[in-house]
Amino acid sequence: MLVLLQDKFIQLLEGDRDDVLSTFAKICDDPRHNHIQILIEGSSDQRIFNDWSMGFKQLSHDELTDFSGFTDPSTFFSDDSINNNSHPALIFLKLFYDKNYRDFSGIHI
Repeated sequence: MLVLLQDKFIQLLEGDRDDVLSTFAKICDDPRHNHIQILIEGSSDQRIFNDWSMGFKQLSHDELTDFSGFTDPSTFFSDDSINNNSHPALIFLKLFYDKNYRDFSGIHI
């Protein structure tokens, strides 16, 4: 999952460990990316966003606040909750997924 939030991207990579590490290495090697920060790292027996299909949706600050309750996305990038399932970025991505999967699950392109 990849979300553009104001001037920052939040991306969650899921899958086979070697595939995830390979994709992350490509991201790090791409000169268009800078200030890359790992917020959460771990493993799971199942994917969090198993049914996610790529799409694009731009959120205004008001929409972000209305649906997620977050008023300051900069808190997503703090080191306070690293490797913690209660990390604000992961909570936001789950809320975003739930809202958009529910709203757009019937649309097939």
